Amino acid sequence: HHTIAECMIFANRAVAQRISTAFPRSSLLRRHQSPHEASFRRLIAAAAQRGHDVDTSSNEALARSLDAAVDPRDPEYNRALRRMATAAMTEAEYFDTSTVDQDDWSHYGLAVSHYTHFTSPIRR
Repeated sequence: HHTIAECMIFANRAVAQRISTAFPRSSLLRRHQSPHEASFRRLIAAAAQRGHDVDTSSNEALARSLDAAVDPRDPEYNRALRRMATAAMTEAEYFDTSTVDQDDWSHYGLAVSHYTHFTSPIRR
């Protein structure tokens, strides 16, 4: 399943890049805006209780922090932190490229600049 998901993300990125290049003022893409820093307060506090620092300065830093925040005695701990991180994020949304400045097209959750749903969104 992981390999299929990665392939779907790759295909969706490639199609988004292609259609937005060919039709820069009329493409349907999907974006995920960066969450407000305050949204992560609960996550940061929960991780700190077990001695882990969570860096929310970027989506890549957040991913690295979550990967490192593991308690071998409690496998649910990391899953709980990841659920808290997801809850802190804004919802992704579809948009028309003519209505949003290109600097705001990125998908924070996937850490990509262009994204759309070209493949079947099987998880929805």
